Amino acid sequence: MAFNPKSVEKQTGTMSTLGKILTVIGITAVILGAFSLVMGIFADFGQPYGLEGVVKSVTLVFWGLVLSAGGATLHAIRSIAVNCAKLADASRSSDQGET
Repeated sequence: MAFNPKSVEKQTGTMSTLGKILTVIGITAVILGAFSLVMGIFADFGQPYGLEGVVKSVTLVFWGLVLSAGGATLHAIRSIAVNCAKLADASRSSDQGET
């Protein structure tokens, strides 16, 4: 089954959209986690159990980074698929031109 680059781009469109959504959610989580971390350090540092809020904030930052990395991975996989289809199409075109 031969795929041309346009059909691969069309078939992987959902992957691109999901990658963008994951990236936006991840970046938002990182920003909120960093803000929460700074506020937690200033507000809870003097209390005996103040580190609990800081740990939660660091966890939010971590999961935000994980989501952003997942979105970037989806973008990379889609780009690889499209580029492979372009290379295969170019190779197929050059093979047909030589005969």
